[in-house]
Amino acid sequence: MPTPPTNLAAAYDDALERFNGDNVSDLDDVDKVLVTIWGLEADVNNGGFDQYYFNSSGNQALWAPVALRTRSVPTRRLILSRERTLSSVVKDGVR
Repeated sequence: MPTPPTNLAAAYDDALERFNGDNVSDLDDVDKVLVTIWGLEADVNNGGFDQYYFNSSGNQALWAPVALRTRSVPTRRLILSRERTLSSVVKDGVR
């Protein structure tokens, strides 16, 4: 499990400087966790899961449960995994 940074805001700013929107797999584990969780939180709190999946933050949807697990956020992880299942069913045309 990655060691949490002491100054979260500064660590997030640094992670965003290294993140170009497409290179999450190239980031170290701490940066992956920061970029993924903050993108998830920002979009879901602002416009729900619909906004999360529509925006580029949704590109990290497969990494999000792992990132949440490293920060011990079990409730959000459970909701996200259920939402991913539901959205895949809806996207496949099954309603």
